Amino acid sequence: MASLEEIRKRFAKTSTSAPEAAGPAAQLLADATLKIFDPLKRFEVQVSEIMKVAEPLERLLNQTARTLDEVKTFRGEMERLSRAYDGIKTFQAALSSDASRELREHFDGIARVFHENLATAAALLEPAREFQQRIAELAKVFDGLKPLQDQFNSLAAGFKSQAAVETPKTIVLDQPAATAAIANAAISAAGTAGNGRTA
Repeated sequence: MASLEEIRKRFAKTSTSAPEAAGPAAQLLADATLKIFDPLKRFEVQVSEIMKVAEPLERLLNQTARTLDEVKTFRGEMERLSRAYDGIKTFQAALSSDASRELREHFDGIARVFHENLATAAALLEPAREFQQRIAELAKVFDGLKPLQDQFNSLAAGFKSQAAVETPKTIVLDQPAATAAIANAAISAAGTAGNGRTA
């Protein structure tokens, strides 16, 4: 579909190619008509800016989605490890002698590292969740686009000129058989007319 700028250029071209008899009044009317569409030009510029941002953002989001899949797989592994760790905690509670104190401290250290890193992972997901909410709010701006587009199409159809609506009725002879049939019909018609004159 043509951009608004292309449509404006096309309209300007047709308005300037009007007969000279129309004069400057037609040019003024054309200029005034083009000014009506200035708000659409601003919208077109804004949409083109969004499209420029959207392509790299889409690439980044695709990469993030792949990474998120890896994070989900990692979470599943950690969940299995957590279930296995319940048995270690039971074993750790059973250790009571001084000789096993060092082993308990090792288990405590492992538990602390896991706790801190998993809490950090949960905190890392918070900005992504906030971004998701902001994107959803921004997307609401475009909620009414489909009905608006339909309304513009309806309005455009109302302004369509009759010359553009009617299809020209032309006969295209692109087959040799059709050309030969018409030539034979013309020759026989001429022959019949000649016979009628001599009679």
